[in-house]
Amino acid sequence: MKITIIVQARVGSTRLPQKVLLPILGEPLLLRQLERISLSKYSENIVVATTKNEEDNIICEICEKHNYDVFRGHETNLLDRHLRCGLAHKSDVVVKIPSDCPLIDPNIIDKVVDYFLDHNQQYDFVSNLHPATYPDGNDVEVIPMELLYYAWKK
Repeated sequence: MKITIIVQARVGSTRLPQKVLLPILGEPLLLRQLERISLSKYSENIVVATTKNEEDNIICEICEKHNYDVFRGHETNLLDRHLRCGLAHKSDVVVKIPSDCPLIDPNIIDKVVDYFLDHNQQYDFVSNLHPATYPDGNDVEVIPMELLYYAWKK
C-alpha cells in the first residue's frame, strides 16, 4: 500500500501571507515542518502540494533544493489538488497535513496512520480533527484514494 503524505502549502495565505516562508533558525517554516514530518515512519513519500501561481515558485525552489517532491494544482480547490497529487504519485492512501502545523509531532502522524491501517476494514477515513484529540497544530487526516475520488466526483 503506497502512502503519500501531502503537505498543502502556498504563500498567498490571507490571514498571514507568506507564513510558510517565515524563518525559523535560518530556514523557512515549511522546511522545518518537512524535516519534522520526515521523522515519521511513513515519510517515504512526502509531497508538497502547492498552486500553479507564479508566487508559489519559491515553494518549488525550496523543495527542489532540499529534495522534496512538489505537485502544483488548483489554488483554492484543495480536494482537487489532493486528488490529482495522489493520482500523480500512484498513491493508495493520502495523509493530509496542512502547512500551518510546523511543530507537528511525527509520532502523532504515525499513531493516526497506524490506526487507519489497523482499522481500514472498519473505517473509510481516520483523523484526529473530528473531534480534535490533540493540541492544535497536529492535524492529520488519512484518506484512501477511492474515498478522495468519490468526494471529488460528488
